Amino acid sequence: ATAYLAFKRGYEVLFTYKKDLQSAENLANKIQKVGGKVGFVQADLRYEEEVKKVFAEVQRRWGKLDVLVNNAGGL
Repeated sequence: ATAYLAFKRGYEVLFTYKKDLQSAENLANKIQKVGGKVGFVQADLRYEEEVKKVFAEVQRRWGKLDVLVNNAGGL
């Protein structure tokens, strides 16, 4: 929902997922069908190398990050 709202507000969106590829693809398709630019990266944000992978993708796509929504959680 957060990624979709960001798109609706004019942002290009890159979001992460840990395990649920199908949900990530469904969200990306939903945004793309209405003209949005979106990408996703599989990452477990508990690990520094995974976080670096996400930021490398941000750098590759846009060169910089404008907004970060940290919604990762775990037990």
